[in-house]
Amino acid sequence: MVTAIVSLLQYPLITLVTNGYARQVNIICGSVLLALGLPYCMWLGIREKKDEQQEQNEVSVEETTANEATTTTRRHTRATPTRQSSLFRASFIRKPSYFAQ
Repeated sequence: MVTAIVSLLQYPLITLVTNGYARQVNIICGSVLLALGLPYCMWLGIREKKDEQQEQNEVSVEETTANEATTTTRRHTRATPTRQSSLFRASFIRKPSYFAQ
């Protein structure tokens, strides 16, 4: 509804421009843009910074929780060496079979 009412302003502005008041219409439109657009941009920037900080805090809490869980698991479990399969270890050392001929 607000957009419909605001869009009705175009008709008087068009009439003013055709009567030779183009400069005044530009000044009016620029003033309205500054009066409404600048506070909106400032509000949006502040809101995005708050959201970004909140997201970083959530990520750091998740990382802290994960680190604590890992540390607790490491303390209570015996470390076992990981073994690689013989196929993986030797795959880059062995010569391909066509060299054996």
